[in-house]
Amino acid sequence: MITKDGHSIAQRGGWYPIRKYPEMGNYIKDGTTTDYDWLGFIPFEDRLTIVDPKAGYIVAANNRGT
Repeated sequence: MITKDGHSIAQRGGWYPIRKYPEMGNYIKDGTTTDYDWLGFIPFEDRLTIVDPKAGYIVAANNRGT
């Protein structure tokens, strides 16, 4: 996105869970207890934000090709 004053900005959207154990997404967990429940979500202001990258562009490779 380009702002009205000419800055290039990209910010990660969506909700990202805060996990008790960082490796939680790497294997199947026991869902019968609350041991592996999410603790909340990363606050909006702490999400990945890029403003005026030195390279002059932003690249994302997580979209399906056409």
